[in-house]
Amino acid sequence: MSGTLWAILSGVCTGVGGLSYRYAAEGRVPTIQLNAGLGICGCLLFAMLGGDQWAEFSPVACLLGLAGGVSQYAAIRLLRWTMRRGPLAPAWCAMSLGGFVPVIVCAFLFMGERPSRLQWLALLFTCAAVGAAAGQGKVNAGTGGITRRGMAVYGAMLVLLMVLAGGVNVILKYAAAGPLLQAQGKILMCFVYVGMAAACGADLTLRRGWVVNRHALIGGGVCAAAALGSYLIILSIMDLPSIRIFALNSTASILTVALGTAVRFREKPDLGWYMVVVFSIAAVILNR
Repeated sequence: MSGTLWAILSGVCTGVGGLSYRYAAEGRVPTIQLNAGLGICGCLLFAMLGGDQWAEFSPVACLLGLAGGVSQYAAIRLLRWTMRRGPLAPAWCAMSLGGFVPVIVCAFLFMGERPSRLQWLALLFTCAAVGAAAGQGKVNAGTGGITRRGMAVYGAMLVLLMVLAGGVNVILKYAAAGPLLQAQGKILMCFVYVGMAAACGADLTLRRGWVVNRHALIGGGVCAAAALGSYLIILSIMDLPSIRIFALNSTASILTVALGTAVRFREKPDLGWYMVVVFSIAAVILNR
């Protein structure tokens, strides 16, 4: 199977993980709880897959992994804060853009990657799909009046949200640029999930927010399986250009969620839904 198809498959897995959050929400299961469960499953899986890599344990891999895991927790918390200050759509859009924009920019500026014109066009279609998907969100008017300072703070929070959401992908690309990913990739990912599990678990425990029901168990299991499957695929194709891996991953994820919400959750397609589908398909076709 070609790298392009693997990248698309990783995005389908990511999208299935996204649908699991939607399913868990029906049982009032906090998003952060699914991430805590994902963190526990992830650290166990990659600890076992680490094998001989543990014999050459690198503190650098440990620190980078922990930073990546905590960045995902911080992104979730910041998403909630931005939603209190403004509409859902810009916050969701920033979170989604974080999946591919930071790593592509870093690869372009610091690692010498030069996407083709068609790939840049595909990236624009991916961003358009994100915007169309975000536009379907319900609007939260926020509190208080609109001021220049408030708008500046809100804008800065959106940029920070995008950067935090892309933390793990940037770290993986940095590690792939040298020998670290090959030598310590499983160890790095193990500590990504250690950081995620510790931060999310501590938050839930302090807030007494754990929920145990059918939606938590099924949603958590699907989330863990899908997310881990996605990153196992991504780790196997990290030699491909960032714009192919992460833009295709995000595009396929958005398309999977759009189709899944219409089929599984009976959400009626509107103009934004059709725009998501068209833009996503165009992005996949162009990103070669």
